[in-house]
Amino acid sequence: MKPEPVQTILVVDDFAVVRDITRLILERSGYSVVTATNGRTAVKKVEKHGAALALVLLEMNMPDMDGELTLQALRELQPDLPCIVFTSFCEDKALARMLQSGRCSFHPKPSSMVALVDKVQEMVDLHPRAAGS
Repeated sequence: MKPEPVQTILVVDDFAVVRDITRLILERSGYSVVTATNGRTAVKKVEKHGAALALVLLEMNMPDMDGELTLQALRELQPDLPCIVFTSFCEDKALARMLQSGRCSFHPKPSSMVALVDKVQEMVDLHPRAAGS
């Protein structure tokens, strides 16, 4: 019996502490994690890792390129890439546009470890991506 492939999550947040804690939580739950400090770096990571990514966990409020612009750029590269907007505050209209784009969900910060991992697994199960697609 083949073991399940490890799913890779891209965590995009401009705060190092949040990125690091989120990475640790996800890694301890069996995920592989790639991190990005901002939207532009996230685009580079998606260019590099592409279809290997199962999901993006995305902060809305980042300097230079906010979460909405970042998601638009990521979807140009990988249209079926699922996303969880993981933020403590965002403009309702921007969040609504992101959620309407499909394959997108919201999870508030702060969050318990269990709730975050459950949300990630829910989205991965709901929107599976075949490796190499």
